[in-house]
Formats: sequence, C-alpha cells, structure tokens
Amino acid sequence: FSIDPTTGPGYLIHCHLTGHEDHDMLRRMPLVNSWKAGVDYSPNTVVAFQSVDYRVLVAHHSSASQPPTSRFDLWERVNNNDGSWAAQIRYAVDDRVTFQGRLFIALQFHQARTGMEPTSAPQLWRELPLTACGQISQFCATNTSTTATSCVATGQAGDETACLGQLSSCLNTCQPAVQMSPCSGLCANPIAFSVPDGTTFSSGRLGNGAACYETLSQIETGTCSNPDHRALTVNGVAEQCNGHGWPAPLPAQRNEGYCIQVSAGPSPLSFTAQ
Repeated sequence: FSIDPTTGPGYLIHCHLTGHEDHDMLRRMPLVNSWKAGVDYSPNTVVAFQSVDYRVLVAHHSSASQPPTSRFDLWERVNNNDGSWAAQIRYAVDDRVTFQGRLFIALQFHQARTGMEPTSAPQLWRELPLTACGQISQFCATNTSTTATSCVATGQAGDETACLGQLSSCLNTCQPAVQMSPCSGLCANPIAFSVPDGTTFSSGRLGNGAACYETLSQIETGTCSNPDHRALTVNGVAEQCNGHGWPAPLPAQRNEGYCIQVSAGPSPLSFTAQ
C-alpha cells in the first residue's frame, strides 16, 4: 500500500509508567513494507526484500531489474540477526562480527562488499581471539598496571576456567567501556553543539575542509548552503544539501543523537539545524 513508513502511521511502542516514557520508552514503530518495483523511494525508508531489511540511502525510482541487493549505492542492509559478516551492511569502527568461525573488529567505517571479507581486508578488520585467555592476553598486553600484569599472566597460563573467572575484571581494567556518542565510529573529534527547542543552530561557513558535528538535541530538520554540492550526511545517511530543507524525518537517532558530516570541497558550506 501507499503509506510511507518513514512518516507513519505506525504502531506506538510504549510503557505506561510516565518516568519510563520520559526516558525514551515511548516511540513510534514504523511499518516495514515489502520492496516493490516502480516506487519512488525517499531516503531513510526501510523495506523488506528476501526476508532482509534495507534502508534507502539515495532517493530513486525503483526498477524490477535493480532490487536492493544489486545497488549498494542506493541501499544498505540493516539487519543481520546472528552477528555474522554480510555484504552491504555499513560497519562503524569497533563493530564486531563473526566470519568463518572467527571473530573480527572493524577498524574503519565502510560498507561491506564481496571481496572485502574480514579475512581478506586487514585494513578494515582485525581478528580477535575467541578464547577468554586469548582476549585477556591481547587486551592487557600493553597495560602496565598491576592488575593488567596479573591478567596477562593468567591469560598466558592458558587455564580457560581461570580466565573466564577474571575476564570481566580484566577487561574493565584493560579495555574499559567507552561512552558511545552519535559520531562514534563515524568521525574523530566532532564539534558538539546543542539546539534548544524552538531555536536554530548555525554552523557558519565551514571553509573548504571536511567537518564533523554532533548533538544530543532532538532536531527535526535543517537547511544548508552548498554551492559546489559537497556531500552532507546525517548519522551516515546522505541528505540533500542544495539550499533547501533536509528531508523530514531525519534518520533514526544514533547513540541518542545526530552526527552531521560534510565532505571537503572548493567552496565554503554551512548548515543549520532546527
């Protein structure tokens, strides 16, 4: 049917405790329709094709000869269920996957393609040990604290039961949890900004270089000035940057906010967020 799942209607998932609603447990669950040929798809729309979900990256008119699996530039795969590597998924830095019974961690943000499997692309993936002893030994190898030194000794002893018993405390010391932000895995050292309700944030002229901004504010839309068609993405999804408003709604929040990136180009670019 013709309902656009990015704008609704949809189902509301919620909790009846007001305190929970105030902490993001009140959200609209959009409908996901099957992919069809001959449809004008807008960015961020999610469809199902061969029991897999795909998200639109670029607005286009679908063709029977070009389903989502054939156009990586138009679609990204967004569900994977068992955590194994799959082509067309866009992986962020530190994402972990399994491949051929081995465990890998992503080193760069990229869209996976055939020929770029973790075993074939060391510039994109680093293998991690599958055993607790192996992980303790690797993660604590460069940490000189007393606790880390003890962890390395336990790992090198090879007693998997002992390693499992110390795994949590060792990883807390040697690889402490990092608070993920909207730009985590997408860009380094983003410029943070806020947009209070009813106000507008302006980046100002960004010069010719690439730039990265992030916010935890609930933004709804924005505009940009872009004389040379520099690329602008929100949470990794390409947005139209031609002097008009960004498509609404924006992509789903990423780590409770939005990461706005612009590419380098010959002329200054600026954007506003509302």
